[in-house]
Formats: sequence, structure tokens, C-alpha cells
Amino acid sequence: MCGVAAVLSACGGEDPAATATPGNHPAVHAPKANAKKGPTVAEQTVGMVSAVSLGKSDVGVSLRFELQERPRVGQPLAINLAVIPHIAADSGKVSVTSADGFEPLGDAASADLDSMTAEEVYRCSIHVTPAKLGVLLVTVTVSLKHDEIAETRDFSIPVLVEAQIRK
Repeated sequence: MCGVAAVLSACGGEDPAATATPGNHPAVHAPKANAKKGPTVAEQTVGMVSAVSLGKSDVGVSLRFELQERPRVGQPLAINLAVIPHIAADSGKVSVTSADGFEPLGDAASADLDSMTAEEVYRCSIHVTPAKLGVLLVTVTVSLKHDEIAETRDFSIPVLVEAQIRK
């Protein structure tokens, strides 16, 4: 019993809550939040759709897209992309690697990106021209280069090309 009393009295210090009075509140330290200024990734990509990742990949990057206009056969189509790396990268590249049902691809089917910060949105556009009606798939490859390593991830973007209805 004496040992327990000695241990309890040796703790020292007072309970801050016990000495607090209405005018004397103990100091409470809230954790500092890493507040990011500016719009969030979700706010920057509102109205965009997530591209489907092809196969399994551990490359830390997401891709969202939106079509500039309604796809029509023979008319160039701009596909606006938002690349969201989940890791920092020295550089990046977005390129169309497959586009069955589209006219042959030109230089406008790829875009280079400068150094990239994790969880930021990087925008670019690619251009393709539908050659037939139906649901056409565009395969987009995103390459990230970091620490002398180049990693790639493939995504699929569906494009529905319908017959133009005349009124």
C-alpha cells in the first residue's frame, strides 16, 4: 500500500483540467493542417469522366477526359485530358497508341508534359478524327519519367459516334 502511495505521489505535476477555471483554460494544441490553397483536384476536373485503366498497373497516375463536342464522322475531335500523377515526375507524355475506327493519327495525337508535382492536375488535348459510326475506343498511354525510370499506364476512352440527325 505504501508503495502505491509513493508511486502516485511521485508522478508530480497537476492535472491541467483540475486547475482550470472559466477564465483560465488549459492550452490545447490543435494539429496544424497542411492546407492546400486553390481548387482541389475534384473541383478542377468537374464534368470530366475517369478513363478506364487497361490491365493491372502500379504506376501512380489517373486520367480524366471530356469531349470538346459531339463526335461526327470525318470531323476532327478534341479530347481534353486531365493527367493527375500520384507521384512527382521529371516529365510526362500522353499519346494515343491505338484508335481503331479513326483516321490515321497525326502529331496532334500526343502531348508532352514538363515536370509534375504529385496530386496536381495537368491539362492537355489530343485530336482524333472518327472514320466510322459506333462506339470507338481510343487507347491513351501516359508515361511518367522519374528517377531515371520511365513508367507507363494505358487507359481506354470510349467515343460514341452517332449518325447526324437532320431536322
